Amino acid sequence: MLCLALAVLVFYGTSVWTSTTAQTAATTGTTSSMRSLTIGGTTRSYLVVAPTNQHTALPLLMVLHGRAVTVQQEETRTDFLPLARQGKAVLVYPVGYGQSWNAGGGCCGEAGAAHVDDSAFLAAVIGDVASHLSIDGSRVYLVGYSNGARMAFTEVCAHPSLFAAFAIYAGLPTETCGDTSIAVPAWISAGTADPELSTTDPAQTPTQVIEAVVARWRARDDCEATSTSTTITPAQLTLWAHCRNGSAVESVLYNGMNHYWPRATRADIPFNTAVGPQATAATLMWSFLSAYRDPVQHRYVSGSSAPPLY
Repeated sequence: MLCLALAVLVFYGTSVWTSTTAQTAATTGTTSSMRSLTIGGTTRSYLVVAPTNQHTALPLLMVLHGRAVTVQQEETRTDFLPLARQGKAVLVYPVGYGQSWNAGGGCCGEAGAAHVDDSAFLAAVIGDVASHLSIDGSRVYLVGYSNGARMAFTEVCAHPSLFAAFAIYAGLPTETCGDTSIAVPAWISAGTADPELSTTDPAQTPTQVIEAVVARWRARDDCEATSTSTTITPAQLTLWAHCRNGSAVESVLYNGMNHYWPRATRADIPFNTAVGPQATAATLMWSFLSAYRDPVQHRYVSGSSAPPLY
């Protein structure tokens, strides 16, 4: 893990860990800190949430927020906090430039207009966290929503060796993935009535748009044609479990849903909706992501012979 941290930091320049606020939540068993990272002369920040009494190296889950929300709002909306409470993962929420991400192709917001190097920033955050907390470098996962989902595609394509797997909801890649040498397991999801996706190609439905993205990632990772499907209402899951180097691709379509993030119950923040505890994006994403380790070979955790069944 130390090698990962040093490699990332040396490549991208000087990193300064300047602690700002740290807050321990006694009732939840987590410690939250806002950290500043100076890289290339620009100061950026991120929120890190870790179990208060961490005694072993844990997976790192990086969550990229949607546009025009704070990381605190995204922490609530995406609802991964139970993973930290239960000692299953360290969570990190990088702060986008102007609450947006430069995912390439003109997307999006202030970050896109300023041409900030968000890909380098996110890679540096991983190294920075790993140099100060006990992180299992073979289990670094990436999640993105909306603009953050677009950024997740960009980041994985730029740095495929950093991630054991990634998951997105309601976002599309902005450019063709350049580095396809390393297969990266992907969980790709959206609502079948998402108006944001239908605007990308008026001739296609949101379902067809997502199916095309899934097909491209399956081709990227050399997946076999055989798939298995299951339903966890309102989600329809299709898994291609046999891809290059033990990778896998899963398509998850939320029937009748729009651009809102699927939660167990609705939260008082923008763009989320209730789907019940079994079908939440956080639950299904973690079930998929946590099956993988080793950023190069993607061996299954604990020697399991297949991705999780639902």
